[in-house]
Amino acid sequence: MQGRIIRSELLEDENEQIWFATDITVHKFDKKTEKFTTYNLAETAGLFANPLLTKGGHLWLASANEGLFDLNTLT
Repeated sequence: MQGRIIRSELLEDENEQIWFATDITVHKFDKKTEKFTTYNLAETAGLFANPLLTKGGHLWLASANEGLFDLNTLT
C-alpha cells in the first residue's frame, strides 16, 4: 500500500469494498478477497481529501493540485 497517512474517512461501496485516500494515492480493500488495490490518479495530484461516494459507483475526490477526480468504482 502506497502512502503512509490515511487522509480520508473509510467509505464502503455497493459491492462491499472499502475505499480511502492516503497522502499520495487512493486505495480499495476488497473484503471478499482481503486484498488491496492502489490507484495512482495523477502524478502531481498531491493530497486527496473529502471523498464522496455516490449512487452508481462514483467516488469523487478533491486533490490539492489537480482538482476534482471521478473514479468509477464499478469498472
